[in-house]
Amino acid sequence: MKFMSLFWRGFDRLLDGMAIVAGALLVFQVVSVTADVGLRYLFNRGIHGITTWNEWSLLWLTFLGFAWLQRERGHVSMELLKDKYSPKARSAFEIGVYALGIAVALVLIWYGSRTTWQFWIEKRYDYFKLAEIPVAPLYAVIPFGSFILLIQLVRDLAHEIASFGLARESSPADPF
Repeated sequence: MKFMSLFWRGFDRLLDGMAIVAGALLVFQVVSVTADVGLRYLFNRGIHGITTWNEWSLLWLTFLGFAWLQRERGHVSMELLKDKYSPKARSAFEIGVYALGIAVALVLIWYGSRTTWQFWIEKRYDYFKLAEIPVAPLYAVIPFGSFILLIQLVRDLAHEIASFGLARESSPADPF
């Protein structure tokens, strides 16, 4: 039991760290786009490659942040619809949603890993935008973030099964 407690505490710290990096990427996007627009307006010359870096940071921001958002229950939910049903029906619905989420995460892990590995083997570069940067490390966030999401979804599924049909708590206890 102590191991699982330590594991989840470490996992929560990892999620928090990933969310901080995602937040820093968002700040980077705001500052860099503002600077680029300002430089284009004032000097008719923007920052070379900043649009490309912002495109890649959108990918990283998404895959670094969505497991944290899942833990915080920040994803869109159909509360209006779910509130009309009994606690058991809501639990059954949540279990189905988590199962679907796990299936999607597995597909993202599989396809993202396959694509990242293929790009690594081919030594593929982003020739049209940043020719000097290999794309495999940029794509690696897809299977990594999806794997972290998978762990969080399994955690949420275990909690939902453990509390099947019970009224919602404001902050769910960890089943582990």
